[in-house]
Amino acid sequence: MAHESNIDLIERIRTVADAPRVFCVRRPIQVFGRKGGRAAMLEERPHLDVLIDRVTGTRSVLQRLTTGDQVEKWHEVAALESTCTLDAPLTCTLEQLPIITDAYSKVIYAFGGNQSGKTRIAGHWL
Repeated sequence: MAHESNIDLIERIRTVADAPRVFCVRRPIQVFGRKGGRAAMLEERPHLDVLIDRVTGTRSVLQRLTTGDQVEKWHEVAALESTCTLDAPLTCTLEQLPIITDAYSKVIYAFGGNQSGKTRIAGHWL
């Protein structure tokens, strides 16, 4: 009779073996604000799309590809039925958007009474 911890280990190995090899992580920026007196998504823009091969550890960032062939191949792999797509949008307000999209500043100073907004957006950069 198999020991209980061995059964757990075998089950975990099966779970990992059955998991998709490639993950497509899509991280668009969703900008929220007020529309007609109600909270609403005002805009969604592409931000970060990554293919991750969990066996080799290889990562391919769509926004960093330089040729049309690379982009085409990226989309082909992302569209495969065996690729697991994970949508993880980054939500922010219009006021936070410049902080997120700033690719040039060495230091960004965020201040004000935005309840946890500064900390949450700063977490994006960690």
